[in-house]
Amino acid sequence: EFGPNQFLVNYHPAWMGSDQVQEHIDSMIQLAIENKDFSVNTYREKTAIMMSCRLSIKANHYLDDRQARQLLDDLTYCENPYNCPHGRPVLIHYSNYEIERSFKRIQDAHESPKNQ
Repeated sequence: EFGPNQFLVNYHPAWMGSDQVQEHIDSMIQLAIENKDFSVNTYREKTAIMMSCRLSIKANHYLDDRQARQLLDDLTYCENPYNCPHGRPVLIHYSNYEIERSFKRIQDAHESPKNQ
C-alpha cells in the first residue's frame, strides 16, 4: 500500500537504463538530503556530468578514423569543448618545437648527445 514518506515511480527518462533506476533514485534522495537548494535542474546537471565520465573514452580504447573525426565534429557543438565537466583538458596543443623535441629532432642547449 502506498502511503506517507513513500514515492511511486511510474516513468524514468529514456537515457536511464532500467537497471539504473534504483541507483538514480537513491542518488537524487541523497542530493536532496545533503543540499537544501536541491532542484531537478541541479540533479540533471550532476547526472549529466556523472554520465559523461562513465561513458567517456578510457585509456587503451582506440578510435578508428571515422570515430575520431565524429568526436572532433561533436566537440564543436559543446559549450566548452576544451575541458571535461571536472576541468580536465579535452584537447592539448603541442607546438612543432615540442613534437620535434619529443622525437629527438632537436635538443635543448644544455643537452648533449652523450647524455641521452
